[in-house]
Amino acid sequence: MEGVDYHHTYAPVAHIESIMLMLSLAVHYKWFIHQMDIDNAYLNAELKEDIYMTLPTQFRGTSEEGRVVKLKKSLYGLKQAGNEWYGLLCESLSGIGWTSCKKEYCIFVRTKDQLCEYILLYVDDLLIFSPSEERMLKIKKEIIALFPAKDLGPVKHFLGMALTYDHESGSIAISQKSLIKSMYDQYKNQLPIKIRNTPADDGIYNIHEDDAPCDKTVYQSCIGALLYIARFTRPDLLSTISILGRYAAQPKVKHLEYLGGALGYLHHTQDLRLTLKRTKNRDITAYSDADYGSDRVTRRSMSGYVVRMGENAISWKCKKQSLVATSTMESELVALAETTKEILWTKHILEELKVENETVPLVYCDNQAAMQVASHPTNHDKSKHIDIKNLFMRDYVERGDIKIQYVSTNSNLADLFTKPVKKSKLQVTREKLNVIGDRGSVKI
Repeated sequence: MEGVDYHHTYAPVAHIESIMLMLSLAVHYKWFIHQMDIDNAYLNAELKEDIYMTLPTQFRGTSEEGRVVKLKKSLYGLKQAGNEWYGLLCESLSGIGWTSCKKEYCIFVRTKDQLCEYILLYVDDLLIFSPSEERMLKIKKEIIALFPAKDLGPVKHFLGMALTYDHESGSIAISQKSLIKSMYDQYKNQLPIKIRNTPADDGIYNIHEDDAPCDKTVYQSCIGALLYIARFTRPDLLSTISILGRYAAQPKVKHLEYLGGALGYLHHTQDLRLTLKRTKNRDITAYSDADYGSDRVTRRSMSGYVVRMGENAISWKCKKQSLVATSTMESELVALAETTKEILWTKHILEELKVENETVPLVYCDNQAAMQVASHPTNHDKSKHIDIKNLFMRDYVERGDIKIQYVSTNSNLADLFTKPVKKSKLQVTREKLNVIGDRGSVKI
């Protein structure tokens, strides 16, 4: 019962964008990356509430059968277990000089001898970032002194991703090939798999409500699995899965066919890896775009953006807008607002990480009318009705905290996140996002 058996249940985990940002920073600054796993993490936290438990069935037939015990520490399955573990970890790390970031509660920072070291938390998995191996060894000894933990050494596998870190040349190749293979084996007999050279085509929009329905259980399960891969290492798949995800409640047979095509495309390009590279350029840039009125039913537009540090993509997103835009300018303005939020978060987290970034973040947009409204109170007739939340970026532009610059539609990387694109553009954009194979981009 809430308020009696438990009070707080929320326990944060590191966001995907935070993981990609930290990996990109590690490449740029030649940090060492090691991994640790806390043994039975939840069992370390003490409970604040009075909770009683009957003894397990193993005690049947013994003198202890039928007895009830009071729990002193948390157990897996308790609603507050995650929250109690996170609170204990924060308290323990704080005692040895670590501070959690306000913009990302699962990144901890500590400064020693004017050098920073970092811990990234995902439930009971720790990624440790250190400027030297000697400091790394000391950090791991400190953690083992706090909790029973396994030292997994240099990071190789994390959250279903295989990471190949070349510390000297400066690159991290991130692959989910094993996950893609296992997912393909799971769904190949349940979906109409079709090998495609793109995730989808424009026909994905031309599915009507009176078309034949399909079983939604397999559909929803596959959408979730594909979305996980698209959010981590395969941005080329994201817009297709986002569009198909809109129909998860009542999917049609045609939706299932497109889902099978997306899985076939992914299986055929499973050797592609997201690569983070060390370059002299560490500037924060973003590409923003919108596909006006693309939803044939609601007539809402699709927003998309990608944020990069240097040449490394660190976050990307596509989302159907929450309102019906009355012009392409308005739809692009809504997309710009979403992109600005992500840019500001990136800028703030870098400040908390004490990473110097003196250049002003640059946002590329392919709609000049939207750029004018975002910078100055112009186009009154077309913008007077627009909600203030979609105009907030104007203050940051006027203060010089963000710059907006025009880019042609053909060169806009965010176009990939708003709609299905042709094969030629898919390959070019994929390469610019560093989604490449062992010997360059996979051509299909």
